[in-house]
Amino acid sequence: MERSIKARCILGLVFFVVITIGFWAGQDTSYAGGGINYKVTVQNPTDLQCRVTVWVDKVTKAGNMGEKTIPAGGSGTWETGAWCPIGATGKIYSTADSNWLKMQDTNCYGNKMSMEWAPACCWNTTLEVTRKVGVGYPNVRDEDYGFSKK
Repeated sequence: MERSIKARCILGLVFFVVITIGFWAGQDTSYAGGGINYKVTVQNPTDLQCRVTVWVDKVTKAGNMGEKTIPAGGSGTWETGAWCPIGATGKIYSTADSNWLKMQDTNCYGNKMSMEWAPACCWNTTLEVTRKVGVGYPNVRDEDYGFSKK
């Protein structure tokens, strides 16, 4: 009788572990392929061309989703899958200097922030290229432009 109870307890424990592992494995699969697909859209209403890289939270570090060139007055969209967006970095083309200048690193809330420390935003996000500092066109310097949350 005692052996029967121990055997049932052991079988119950094994069954519980197998079910739990199966549940978590299923959660992993459904999360990655179950229809989650965050989108980050960057709009560029300026009269300057820019190159933008969107960043996502890859659990242990920030990962980039690739660079896109966005023409003046245009927009670009990145699909990040289940990776939560964290922000954008980029360069803007100064026609006065014929040079690519660095834009402010901006999190998905529209604040200047390094992508290493930016919080994840697990939702679709729209950012807009905006002049953050500096005055007077055509004088453009590094970090005069960045992104605002739209």
